[in-house]
Amino acid sequence: FEAFFNRASCHSNGGAYKNIVEDLSKAIELKPDYLPAYYERAQAFQYQQKLFDKALDDYAKVIELDPGSTDPYYWRGQIFQKLGDTPRAVKECNKLFSIMEKNLQS
Repeated sequence: FEAFFNRASCHSNGGAYKNIVEDLSKAIELKPDYLPAYYERAQAFQYQQKLFDKALDDYAKVIELDPGSTDPYYWRGQIFQKLGDTPRAVKECNKLFSIMEKNLQS
C-alpha cells in the first residue's frame, strides 16, 4: 500500500491527478484504515477534480478513523461554503472549534 501512496505523491508533482486518485484508491483497497490516503485523495477530489461529493465522503472517513482531527472539518466547511451551503459550512466550523477547545483543555 505504501508504494501506491508514495507513487501518488510523485504524480502530484507532475499534475497527473487521475493517476493520483487511482494510486490512492489502490492504497486504500490494500489498507482500508490508512488515514493519509483518504486525506490526500479527498484533497485531490476537492482541488484537482472538483468532485466535492467524493471529497466529502473521504473527509468523513478521515473523521471516522481519527475523530479528534480538525482538518477534515475545516475542508468540509470550505466545500460547503463553495457550494453555497452556509449553514452546513458554519456547522463544520463549529465542530472544528469544539474539537480545538476540547484539545486545549486536555
